[in-house]
Amino acid sequence: MEVVRLARKGPQALYAITATEYHNLRTELLQLCAARARQHVAPDQHDFFAELAALIEPWVSRKSLAEADRDDLASLWASCREVEQALGGTAAEGGWSGRRLALWGGLLLVVLVAGGAIWWGGFSPHDISLTLRGWFHEAIRPITGLPTYKRVLLLGGGLVLAAIVMIWRSARLTS
Repeated sequence: MEVVRLARKGPQALYAITATEYHNLRTELLQLCAARARQHVAPDQHDFFAELAALIEPWVSRKSLAEADRDDLASLWASCREVEQALGGTAAEGGWSGRRLALWGGLLLVVLVAGGAIWWGGFSPHDISLTLRGWFHEAIRPITGLPTYKRVLLLGGGLVLAAIVMIWRSARLTS
């Protein structure tokens, strides 16, 4: 799916992988489809892997994929997303990819460990509040000495930059 995503970005993006890597990936996918089709006795599973191989077949080289028109790439992308869903992936936008799951799982672990340390350490909410307030004041100390108009410009510039980054990322996810 990553290769198709690169192709949708434009022919130059496909140079992120070499022709040999593309050939090896394609060959391995075709071999896996053939092996899976032989393993499963259920006709629908056999047909699924045969159709998957047929989806991969026409794209013999990185060049053939780079020269595909937008409609063909959009259709191929949609097919890849359907295959990913059928295989138990998360093709839906905002789905729980492995990386996203690891990130949220790690964040949850940090919160649980911190909460446990606070609870078992006997810290009162007042102690925690004072500590967090001290860290916050220390972090914003360089900004508090600036005149008001500079603080507004700094905050406004940061908000504009954050908006630009979010718009750029959302455009990348939908293209």
